[in-house]
Amino acid sequence: MALNAPFHVYRQSVAGRVDLHWHEFYELCFVRSGRGTNVVNGEPHGLEPGSMFLLTPADFHEIELAPGETMEILNLVFLEEVLTDELRELLFPGILKLQTRLDAAEASGMQAEFDRVLAEFNDSRPGGSLMIKATLTRMLVGLARQCRQDRGSSDSGIREALRSAHPGMQKALMYVHHHFREALTLEEVARQAKLTPNYFSHTFRKLSGISFQSLPAGAASDVCQIAAGCKRPAGDGSMPRFRL
Repeated sequence: MALNAPFHVYRQSVAGRVDLHWHEFYELCFVRSGRGTNVVNGEPHGLEPGSMFLLTPADFHEIELAPGETMEILNLVFLEEVLTDELRELLFPGILKLQTRLDAAEASGMQAEFDRVLAEFNDSRPGGSLMIKATLTRMLVGLARQCRQDRGSSDSGIREALRSAHPGMQKALMYVHHHFREALTLEEVARQAKLTPNYFSHTFRKLSGISFQSLPAGAASDVCQIAAGCKRPAGDGSMPRFRL
């Protein structure tokens, strides 16, 4: 696989605490062995064999192992360009938490998918990127379906109003959510919704009560909460970050 491929897969052995950090990429993780707690944006989630979760560039997380445990995690990291519009809508409909625990049969199948991706990543034959993208898509769809079955998805009144006003509004908000560290322009975000800047700005302010133009000055956290119910730790600018 080319060094500039938009994804990477590896096995990780965790023997101690993983301190709070964030990534500049998406990370799909599957726990093969070990037990502990994954704290995502301040919310704890238990980890055990068969646990699976997806982290976005907007998430801060840390892992604390149970006493005496060592954890083996399969990691598949990828860039935003890998996600199609249809896949974004499935994964990020509102505040669906993309963390679940698979039963024995599902976990065995998911581990096989990770093994398939790892084999393709190390294979020099042509078509490897296509195989990995197809397998990753299947894995992400499976995760989204399982999380819906576990908890169902829910939306605040503001999120539903934004989506009803124009189908692209939710996509634009999620774009802001995943890029909140960047100095986004009105034109750039309006393009995500496929609207003119003026119409996007008018609709955004009317339904959310927030002026989009104020976001670079520090209102990104408000949009983050509207778009996905995210609560970021204080002082996030100093947290360690990881690049693909």
